[in-house]
Amino acid sequence: MPSQQLLGRFSIGADRADFAFDDLVGNSRTATLTSGKYFIAGYTSESAEQLVEHIQTNMQAETGFGAATCTYDAGTGLVTFEFAVNPTTLTFTDAALGTLLGFTGVQSGAAQYVGTTQARHVWRPQEQITRYSLLRATGYEPVSSSVVTVAPDGTSYSTAGSTRYEAVDEPLLWNTLPEADGPTPTSGTIYLDFEQFFKDVVGAGEQIRYYHDRSNNTATDYVTILAVASEGPGKPIGRLSSFMARTDEAFDGLWDVTLPIVKQQ
Repeated sequence: MPSQQLLGRFSIGADRADFAFDDLVGNSRTATLTSGKYFIAGYTSESAEQLVEHIQTNMQAETGFGAATCTYDAGTGLVTFEFAVNPTTLTFTDAALGTLLGFTGVQSGAAQYVGTTQARHVWRPQEQITRYSLLRATGYEPVSSSVVTVAPDGTSYSTAGSTRYEAVDEPLLWNTLPEADGPTPTSGTIYLDFEQFFKDVVGAGEQIRYYHDRSNNTATDYVTILAVASEGPGKPIGRLSSFMARTDEAFDGLWDVTLPIVKQQ
């Protein structure tokens, strides 16, 4: 069975909009990103740019950097910047953008820079999914709100409703995940943990792109979902412990993550 990944949507504002790059031979540029909502990366040939594609477009528009690239690797969760000139420096004007992409401080002395930590707003469980509704490719099933009534005299009639798609009674489930996939470590998050993903994405009510097989990335390889409370839609998301718990109550090393979802429509 393939491994999954969940990409959460986030906002890029003016405080995360600028970064600078210099090829040390006369081309020193600053790129300004467009504020808005992004996922870390888009699917192959997506018309609307997501963050790394938007960064790449902005770099390539600058004189001397037409071959510069910025990519996200779904196999590692890491972002890579690559320049045609060696060495090149890369500076994140606001540290928050660098942190979001998995970088710390100024990058210098090379033509390629790979993030030292996983990109933020991403959750990539190390174990494969163990339960889902209907099909792993979507994780949810159709649910009808139509009502059929039978009167005491045997007459039957129906009230037409609508069809929604959800996995609440049988939510997505990952069992026996390593500790790194569960709670934020005492040393501070490096954005591998579900606890941080809960605070950044699930608890914020943000859209999630669920990839049932993270090695594939076309328009049909993911579905857009929203996490909901364990009681179902219309209730507050609530506490983290409704979504994540120890596999064995007496052992902190293994964790289960349960994710009730609805399809974004």
